[in-house]
Amino acid sequence: MRIAIDIILGVLIVAGVVRVFAMLYGVGDSWWARFARDLVLLCCLVVGIGGIGMAVYSGYLVAQTGNMHGLSLVILYLIIGLAALIAAKFAFWPKKK
Repeated sequence: MRIAIDIILGVLIVAGVVRVFAMLYGVGDSWWARFARDLVLLCCLVVGIGGIGMAVYSGYLVAQTGNMHGLSLVILYLIIGLAALIAAKFAFWPKKK
């Protein structure tokens, strides 16, 4: 699982850098810039859905065990998941002309 997260974050960083440089140099409509945007969107969606899923699972474990120390993990996973979904929304917005 750790390797999968590292790969997703690596792809997200590289695709984000490619997308930013494409916008800076004015070639944002090329096929590779659109592909980089789609990769950013996909990675943000995976991290967002996974983060919310982990928050639900951690909340289930907290409810089962009664260990309130796990509540901080629930909040952390929820914040990560929501932030990634919001980032996916911004990555998907079309560019205004």
